[in-house]
Amino acid sequence: MINRLSVAGLAVVVAVLGMAPVATAKQGMERPFKADLVGEVTFEFPSDVCPGPLTLTESWGTASHMGHVEADWAHCPISADGFIFGGATVSAANGDELFFEYENLDGDNPFEMSVDGGSGRFAGATGWVFAAYEVTPVFLPPDACTPGEIPENPNCFDLVTPWPWSASMHGMISY
Repeated sequence: MINRLSVAGLAVVVAVLGMAPVATAKQGMERPFKADLVGEVTFEFPSDVCPGPLTLTESWGTASHMGHVEADWAHCPISADGFIFGGATVSAANGDELFFEYENLDGDNPFEMSVDGGSGRFAGATGWVFAAYEVTPVFLPPDACTPGEIPENPNCFDLVTPWPWSASMHGMISY
């Protein structure tokens, strides 16, 4: 009886140890990443980070390796299209997060973002993605603003009403 238990115990130990390299091999593997998001852009005045307003985007959608997600973005606009000091956090329903950093001085669309770690199973994640986005500016009524009247707002943008926004992301991540 003891001999059978010893053999059974040894078999379990061998099976567990045999699976360990498989679980470890996944860590750090490069994998395709894709996300589709919708949301809205708002502006924060004044900003301690930006010379003008801080652009904030709240979004939701789906992402590979994560399922349903929420994503928060923030950056400083430097022109009608360009931005600096950008960062985004994509959060899965279970709390795991992926962190991204970006700058887009020229207003390219799509633009490249780097993966800068994360939490949960994405701790230490690296990689890159391209983000293609669409934003629909909201303008003030014609009688509320004359273009060029306010230097910080030459196109009479409504910076109080949220602007519709969508994006798709694709690239490679390692975790």
